[in-house]
Amino acid sequence: MKTTIKPLILFAVSLMVSVALAGPKLEMEKMQHDFGDIDKGEKVSTVFKFKNIGDAPLEIKDVKTSCGCTSAKPKKAIYEPGESGEIPVTFNSERFSGKINKTVTIDTNMVDDNGVSAKTIVKISANVVADIVAKPVSLFFPRAKLGEISTQNIVVSSNKMDKLEVTGVKAQPEFLKAEAIRKDDKTFEIKVTVDGNKFPEGKNRLTGFINYETNSKTQGNMRSTVTVNIEKPLRVTPGSVFLFASPKGKTRQISLRVESSKGDSFEVSDIESSLEYLDVSLAENLGHEKRLQIVLKEDAPVGKFDGSITLNTNVKEQGTLRIPVRGSVVEPPSK
Repeated sequence: MKTTIKPLILFAVSLMVSVALAGPKLEMEKMQHDFGDIDKGEKVSTVFKFKNIGDAPLEIKDVKTSCGCTSAKPKKAIYEPGESGEIPVTFNSERFSGKINKTVTIDTNMVDDNGVSAKTIVKISANVVADIVAKPVSLFFPRAKLGEISTQNIVVSSNKMDKLEVTGVKAQPEFLKAEAIRKDDKTFEIKVTVDGNKFPEGKNRLTGFINYETNSKTQGNMRSTVTVNIEKPLRVTPGSVFLFASPKGKTRQISLRVESSKGDSFEVSDIESSLEYLDVSLAENLGHEKRLQIVLKEDAPVGKFDGSITLNTNVKEQGTLRIPVRGSVVEPPSK
């Protein structure tokens, strides 16, 4: 009896092992590649070689890379047992500086011990060395005021070049101005001016760009983004009125607040609505704050509407305020 059980156990174990080894199996020659130091703007490539060491055909379904990398799929999708292939990977360092780590995910028909599709992840790394360093890379003006001038600086420097040159400085749109000032052989300061007299009307946030050229072979054209938040004397909350899905035949009310950003007293007059079925009145009149009551009347027609509320103030920079109004009137649900 004992001699019969032992062979059965050995057979069962060998069967389990053979089942565990069954199927395709991807073996990578390397799981990581380090490019070392590379110049900013340089494109570098490597190849990840692999082999199917399983006992069934291996299918490469997809190859996905993280930001900054590109990868070409293998020459074919199916690899027989014992067959080898390779996955080329290229990294473009143009938008990166310093140490980077990226991944390449290989999706195949392999499954893990639980029968779930298994993915293989290989990694690349590099240290991107820049000829030119701009600090900060972008500028943010959080409280630019109408009619006032604000300035900030971008420091452009190089530790690799004997003498840095910065030319062709251009700022756009017209509310921006920029000039390059040499500090020493390796450093320039770009003075960026925001002119609050040239802000377009009706805008609360603006974006512009500073473009300039350098004598670097890899970073000849540089760009910095400028973001401007406009702090106006008067704030309207909410900035727009939305009255969507208003029931037909019923009034609907909403309030909005107009207040001084500095707490100063101001006056409003000539409050008007462009929609005849929308009433607007001054519900609360404090020195530094006004509350408007907005009423959508019962006779508002079914459908979408788009209009505005306007009012005049005695504030020079914001003599007239326009508040967008959008919404819709819908039929009541049938019973």
